[in-house]
This record gives sequence, structure tokens and C-alpha cells, in this order.
Amino acid sequence: MNDSNYRLGAFGWLAGAYMEKKAQPNAGLLDQRAMLSFVQDQISQVYGDPSRVSVWGESAGASSIMHHLVMPQDKPLFRNALLQSPAYQWLWDRAGSLNDTYTTFAQIAGCTDGDIDCLRDLPISNLTAANQDLFQNQAACNGIMPVGPSVDGKLVTDLAVNLINDGQGKFLAGTVLRPTDWKLGMNLESILVSHVDLEVPYSASLKGMSFIPYPIRKDPQNADKFNDFLDAFADGSQYADIKTQIQEQYPVQGTYPDQIARAAAVIANSSFLCHTRFLIDAYQPEIPQNTFALHYAFGTTEQKNAAVHGSDLPPLFRRKDSEYQTMLSCLTGIKNSGLANKTKLNTLNGYIKNFVTPGMQTYFVNQAVGNNPGKQRGNLWSPVKDAVPCPSGDGTCVGQVMKAVTVLPWSKNNTTDPLTSSSYCDFWKGIAKDIMKVAKQLESAMGAEIDDSSQLVLKEL
Repeated sequence: MNDSNYRLGAFGWLAGAYMEKKAQPNAGLLDQRAMLSFVQDQISQVYGDPSRVSVWGESAGASSIMHHLVMPQDKPLFRNALLQSPAYQWLWDRAGSLNDTYTTFAQIAGCTDGDIDCLRDLPISNLTAANQDLFQNQAACNGIMPVGPSVDGKLVTDLAVNLINDGQGKFLAGTVLRPTDWKLGMNLESILVSHVDLEVPYSASLKGMSFIPYPIRKDPQNADKFNDFLDAFADGSQYADIKTQIQEQYPVQGTYPDQIARAAAVIANSSFLCHTRFLIDAYQPEIPQNTFALHYAFGTTEQKNAAVHGSDLPPLFRRKDSEYQTMLSCLTGIKNSGLANKTKLNTLNGYIKNFVTPGMQTYFVNQAVGNNPGKQRGNLWSPVKDAVPCPSGDGTCVGQVMKAVTVLPWSKNNTTDPLTSSSYCDFWKGIAKDIMKVAKQLESAMGAEIDDSSQLVLKEL
């Protein structure tokens, strides 16, 4: 196994028209590509096979894999992909919000003129402090991560979800990828995609970490706070129709009793769950025997919010029981104090240690090594069936999904996944298309500023 670092936060993901002209947007993706290229070049030195490389990522790591599937390339760098909760918020406004983020970062760091040479001359402590401030303030206040994989016109030509839905990352069985064929994407032999039961749980708490914007949690009945969140997501009057569509798709009624519930559903569907459905829709028709899905719902019935984002990592990478006990407490919200709470944590911990961990580790290693998670366990994990009727009768769902639960046997095959229903994901597929249609119109109208982006940022200052 090869594990490598890449630049995070503003160090790896500043983007926008100014960065396109003066520096390198999406540097984090290039760091990852350099690592993958290194593996291709050197793996044979340790008796590895460059044609059998697997990539494995969770959350932002999984969304990076999504982008590698559709980025221009002259040779395949991996043949098998495992993506857990592929999470990223769409960033596309090259002349607007992406430039604004760069400007904000530069000003926080002390470069009031926005000149990148000023940033390059600063001590690392200034840049680190500015990076932390950028995330603590911007992400907490409006719910939008300030940086991440972004449209840049070259490395990332469109939202990754659009490229995947358009088939740019599709697999062609048995073909050799030529430099001119990069639009066909990676020669994937197998893919496993998973998500947890509660990627964005409902939370009205004003303490701790939450994907839900702080202003919405503080004032959950105020629709203006939800609208502010949408404005941060798609800034500008040109996106008014798109924001209206989202408001109407998630009305304050029934399933969404307040603004917290609305925001949680919007973020879960657009930034987590539907990414898994888009990947399955793209690859299942091409490699139907080697497309697998997992719905991690362990602990949902016993403890509300147990199967939250990241909770599927400890069973795979657990070390000491004490370390896992602390992590389980953090993830589930069960305090690691008092007899009743400790008993509950010990019970969950023991169940995971004795049943979930051995099974998941075996499944995932089988996938990485042999392109089939159930190969060494009696083929208990079947390839998915795409677009089967949802149990609710509303839209289509993914069938034959492995589901991790808190009863024995801990894993159930052949379940239907209602959380990635087409009733949600087809909506977001259309929103992604509409967003880029507006963005391209704006870029066309602002062509001069896009081409001379350094003047654009300085003018905005």
C-alpha cells in the first residue's frame, strides 16, 4: 500500500481566473497525479504490477478520485477504484466566487493588493493562519467549503458530475487508451462505491462540527438563512432560477419541517449521496459484473446518528480499542463517561471489532486485489443492479447493494438503496447542467476579464 500527502486547503486548491494566469489551480490534483505516476514508474521495483493498481479514498479523497476519472491524461494510472462517501461541493465560478476566495485569502494573509508574489514571500506561519481563518469563518458561516477541486478550463473542464454523467469517465473494455482518447477516461476494470446512512445528520447544536451552516442552526425557522446559504452556493442574480428550483424541491413541509432539515437534505444529496449514484449509473452499464455498492448503516437502529460521515473508516483501519472507543464516542455523540454510556460504547465497539471489522477489511482488500469484494467470502457480494424500482414507488434506485447493519449477519446483500433515488439525483443532475450553462454564458460575456485575470482581481480589490 502506498500512502502519500498532497497539498490541502488554500495550499492545494486555490483557483479562479487569477490563479489560472499567475499560478496553478487544482495543485492538489496534480500532487496526487504525480504520486500515481510515481507508482506506475516504480511499482515494478517492488515486484508490483503497474496494470493492477487500485486507488482508495474517502470523502475528499474519494471526490479526488472522481476528478481523476475525468481529467485529461495520456495513460491510465489505475485500474480499480474504491470510493467511500465521495464528497465535494461544486466550485465553478472562475471569474466570480473562486477569484473572491483567492482575494479573501490574500487579504487575510496580509497581501492587500492581491499580488501572488506577495504571498510567495510570506512566512509559512502567515499562510497557515490565513488558511485556518478561511475555513473557520467562510465554511462555518455559509456552509460552503471555500476551496476544493474547481473548474479551471484545462485540468477540470466542467463539473466532475457533468463529465461523469456525460460518459467522459466511462470504461471501454479491452481497449488500449491512446493520448487522443483521454475523453474516454480511465480503463477501469472494477469500482466499489459506498456511502453512510447519515452523511449530513440533522443538528441544531451550536457546538461542534456540522456540515449545516451555523446561521441556519442558530435560527432554524428563518427562511432567509436558507436563502443566504443558496446565495453562497450560487452567487449572482443569473442563478436566480436555479435557486428557485432548489427552494421548490425542498419545501418547508413534511420531510423538511425547518431550515435545518432543508439544508441537511440539500447538502447530503448534492455533495455526497448523488455522487455515488452518478458513478454507478456511469459504470454499471460498462462493467456490470464489477460494479459494487455499499450502504453503511451500522448502528442506526441502536443509536441515532451512529452511521455518520466517516464512521465507516474505523472498522477498516482500527488499531487499539481505546483509540476506537474515543472515535466512536465522537462519531455517535455517546459520551465516554458514565456506566450506561460506557456500556453502550463497549457493546458497539465489541460488535464492530468481532464482526464488522473482519468482514469489511476482507471485502475491501478483496476488491483492491481481485476486483471483487466477495471473492474470498463465497461471492456473498453481488454486483449492483442499476435503476430498479424504489420501494417507495418514487423513481428508480440502485439494487443488490450490500448493507452494513447492527444485527447478525452484519452485512445484507441484495438490498435496495433508497438514499440515492433518481427522484433526488436526477434533479441534481439537471441543476449541475443548468449551473454550467449559466457559467459559460457569463464567461463568454466576460471573456476579456477571464483572459486578463490579474487585472480582474486587482480591479475587484
